[in-house]
Amino acid sequence: MKKILLLLIALSMAMPVLAVHTSKISLNPMLTAVSADTQFTVNVMNLGKDRIGELRVRMPVDFSGLKCGTAPSGWTVSFSDAIECNYKTVANYIMANSSLGFTLTAKTGSDDKNYTWEIRTRDVFEGFSLFNPVGNVDTAGPSMKPSTLTVPN
Repeated sequence: MKKILLLLIALSMAMPVLAVHTSKISLNPMLTAVSADTQFTVNVMNLGKDRIGELRVRMPVDFSGLKCGTAPSGWTVSFSDAIECNYKTVANYIMANSSLGFTLTAKTGSDDKNYTWEIRTRDVFEGFSLFNPVGNVDTAGPSMKPSTLTVPN
């Protein structure tokens, strides 16, 4: 019985913890030009009670040239590669009911369509949110159908 209990404890420690925090994430701009170097701002609002200490930002597959930029005060760029920027803090957590913005740059896709960023937050209890699709970036822009005015003449 002791062996089973120890095995269950070991397994539970090895499994990732789901986040107990809630966050609202926004991305600007939402409308961009095709194949353009664009500065994006990711804003993270902590709607839960647990402090957020890590942010992972994964750009759309068709984007390129990702540059993580300068992290906000108290944060560092802990990891970056061709598609992802990770930010961490040990001092300036995103506290409950507060927000923090991160700026990065990427070249938008070459097609007129919507692109989706994936953004993940991590709280101080090592709970990760899922990689949620966030911020559809539209490179197509608005379009209008041709019309004929019939009333009034």
